Amino acid sequence: MRIATGLLMTLWLLYVGLKFVTTVPVDYDAEIRRNYGGLILFFEVIAWTFVFERFA
Repeated sequence: MRIATGLLMTLWLLYVGLKFVTTVPVDYDAEIRRNYGGLILFFEVIAWTFVFERFA
């Protein structure tokens, strides 16, 4: 189950990362949302490293 979760999260991070890199904000509010999205993406990448770690 951890492998499936890790693979799904990998696909999600690739998709969101691509959207983050290719999106061009057009106003101040869009720039703020993009910065918040980058922060969330950063924390998701950190969380992704713990998907495969065993806690038992």
